Amino acid sequence: EPPDARRIVNIMITEAVNKLTNSNLTDASSGFCGYTTKLLRKIKVKTYRYGAPVEIAVRARVAGFEILELPHPVIYKKSLNPIRIDQYIEIFSSLKNELKLLHF
Repeated sequence: EPPDARRIVNIMITEAVNKLTNSNLTDASSGFCGYTTKLLRKIKVKTYRYGAPVEIAVRARVAGFEILELPHPVIYKKSLNPIRIDQYIEIFSSLKNELKLLHF
């Protein structure tokens, strides 16, 4: 299981992305993603770190692309996955930028 703080932030981000994009994602902030070249040619990505999956998910849906989730195992080792506030700041910043894109 992920650390509590990471799980809570992930739930918050995923709920926000789902509401913004009328999606039903289970994990919008996972860094384990695959994208088609068609999508990457169509959207302009400004975030290349922790907030990128959120930005791409929102921009993909706005551009009319579908998002497919495939289950995969997640392994958390506490010593290798410390919770860092800068990661969360980047993710929330990316979400804030996408809100501007959607004119909220």
